[in-house]
Amino acid sequence: MQSSSKKKLNKDSVFYNEPWRILLQTYLRNALCPAPSSLGVHLRERPKEHPLSLLKFGDNCFSSVLKGIDVLELDIWDFRTMIRRYIDDAPDCFITETDKPVMKIPCYGVNSLDNGQINFLSRVDDQDAFLLLIMTFILGPVTHCCRILNNVPRQVPMAHSFEFIALRGPNSKPEVDWDILRIPATSFGQGSLSIICIPPWKVDLEDLRAFTMPSNIPRNSAHHPRFKDTSDAARIMGQLLWHVVYEACAPAGPCFVVTNYAFWCFGKFRAGEPKNNKGKGKEGEDEGWAAATVSPPIELEMSLPNSVRLPMRTEPMGLGCTVAECLTFWIQMTRGAASWL
Repeated sequence: MQSSSKKKLNKDSVFYNEPWRILLQTYLRNALCPAPSSLGVHLRERPKEHPLSLLKFGDNCFSSVLKGIDVLELDIWDFRTMIRRYIDDAPDCFITETDKPVMKIPCYGVNSLDNGQINFLSRVDDQDAFLLLIMTFILGPVTHCCRILNNVPRQVPMAHSFEFIALRGPNSKPEVDWDILRIPATSFGQGSLSIICIPPWKVDLEDLRAFTMPSNIPRNSAHHPRFKDTSDAARIMGQLLWHVVYEACAPAGPCFVVTNYAFWCFGKFRAGEPKNNKGKGKEGEDEGWAAATVSPPIELEMSLPNSVRLPMRTEPMGLGCTVAECLTFWIQMTRGAASWL
C-alpha cells in the first residue's frame, strides 16, 4: 500500500514539474505585434512628411529604370495556400522557457512587455528607433522561429545565418529615408532576402498600393478601389519604391519585402529567358529580370502594449495568415526550406 502511494506521488510530481512549452505554430498564429507611438500619436497615424530622399542615387537615380519588367500581382489565395501548407504541415515544434526572452512579440500565455520595452515603444520618433523596432519586435522572434523549424541549435555557427544584418552601422547616420536588412544566402536558397524598411511618415498605404499595382490591370478588377482611387503623387512614389527595391535586390537576390511596419508587401523577381541575337534561347546569356511578382499590402495586426487589439484600418482580404506567418514562410522559401507554387 505504501509503495503504491509512493508511486502515485512520483507520477504526480513528474506531471507538475513538466517544463513549460507552447506549440510554435500556435505562437505565430496568436501573437499580436505591439502598436508603438510616435510624436504622441499611434505610429500608423503619424502624418506623412516630405517625400523620400534620393540622395543615395544622386543624378543617376533613374539609371536602373525597370525597362521591360512587368509587375504581376501575387494572388492572395495562392499566397495563403503556400503559407498554410508550409506552416500547418510542418512538424510540431515547441517554444520553451529558454526561448521566451527572444520572443518579443507579445502573446497571451507566453509573454508580455516589460516597462523598458513599453517606454521604447512610446517614443519611436526617428529612423533609428524605427529600424530597431522592426529588428527587435518583428524579425527577432520570426527568425528564431525559423531556426527552431530548421532544428538548428542556438550555439552553432549556422544559427547566425538566420540573423538579419543592416547595411548601415549602428553609429552611422541614415543618408536616405529607408534602411535595408539582409539575411545571408544559403547554398540551397535563392540568394539573400532584402527587407526595405521605410517609416510610415515617409510612405503610407496609398503609396504601397501604387507600388504593388500590376502593370496590366484585369478588366473585371478595374473598378476596384485599390486600382481606381490612386493619386498621381502615390503613383510617382510607387515608381520611386521600385527603384529602391531594384537597387537593393540587384546585388543580393530576387526576393524582397517592403514595409512601413503597419503594412507588408512580399515580392520576388523572376529572371528572363536567355536570348541570343536572333531572339532564341541560348545558354549563358541572361537577359536579367523579366517580371516581379508582389503581394498587395498586408496589414499588421497590432495591440496596445499588454492591452487590447487595435481595429484593422483596411477590410480583411481573406488571407487567413498573420504577418508573422507570412514572414516565416518568406524567409524559409528564400532559404530553400519551403516551396514556391
